[in-house]
Amino acid sequence: MNTEIEMIRSQKKSNLALQIVLETSKIFSIFYFIVLCVGYIYKATSLTYPLYIKIIESFIILEILPVEMLKYSWGKRGNLTQTWAHLVLSSLLNILNVFICCYLLFFQAYLLSVEFYLIIIQSCFTLLLLLLSITASIIFVK
Repeated sequence: MNTEIEMIRSQKKSNLALQIVLETSKIFSIFYFIVLCVGYIYKATSLTYPLYIKIIESFIILEILPVEMLKYSWGKRGNLTQTWAHLVLSSLLNILNVFICCYLLFFQAYLLSVEFYLIIIQSCFTLLLLLLSITASIIFVK
């Protein structure tokens, strides 16, 4: 009887806070991507942009969605199966996303005010996910 109780106590549990933030952030990221695409189309058609800037910013915006979906897939899989490797890979993609947000916030040619606020919210979600996934990775390794 005592061994069963000890086994139940020793079992690792998936991180509920990480799962909630993953799901919330996933919904926001889809909205964020759509707004960035619409904003890019508006800026590219109505503002004077050099061609190379248009190409670079389109590549950066188009890589956001695949990176986000892969990050959420690995984060969810790592959290639910309690494997630290998937969470570490998700954390690496979170770090990449921080760099993308920094570029969009500080080095973008034209920045709309709605983009500014959405990038800040996305950065907060990314940093929170990074903190929670690193914490969950440490817990799952033990």
